[in-house]
Amino acid sequence: MTTRVIIHVLSLTLAGAVADNQAFCVRPSKELTWPFIGTWRLVSYESRNEGGGVEYPLGREVVGQLMYDGEGNMSALVARADVPPFASGDLRGGTDAEVRAAFDGFVAYFGTYSFDLRAGTVTHHVRSASFPNWTGTEQVRYFKAEGMRLLLSTPIVVDGRHVTAILIWERVGADPTQTRNLL
Repeated sequence: MTTRVIIHVLSLTLAGAVADNQAFCVRPSKELTWPFIGTWRLVSYESRNEGGGVEYPLGREVVGQLMYDGEGNMSALVARADVPPFASGDLRGGTDAEVRAAFDGFVAYFGTYSFDLRAGTVTHHVRSASFPNWTGTEQVRYFKAEGMRLLLSTPIVVDGRHVTAILIWERVGADPTQTRNLL
């Protein structure tokens, strides 16, 4: 069997598997691109408990940035906007209370991503995180596009309770005419 025939058979096999598997996840490629590549600014972060109650885990004033590139890399940072600076001005010289406030008011991670447009999910394959339990894990986020905004939600445990985290992001430097038809 020639190399060309083997490649053709493999491509037909893969095409059949993709057609049969509705939940096929892909990394960004030239054929299929994640529609949310770029930089996003955090608009809001809230959690909803099982009873529907809304809470603000980092307070109402939050800042953050989410980035996806075309090569399949991503990073996410979310922080309280009102964390006080260390009195010493030293990166490693905070008091126990200052360090605790800084840690409790910040979540960040980076890695790669894959997505499933049909299921409405993006999976963040976490390489490293400020919350060490996420390092080496796959964090699934459900997404929904709303104009220039991207809503990501996920079930998580906060303060020992199961909640759904809902983060709303707005594309940085977005041209409204280019973002209304994200999907």
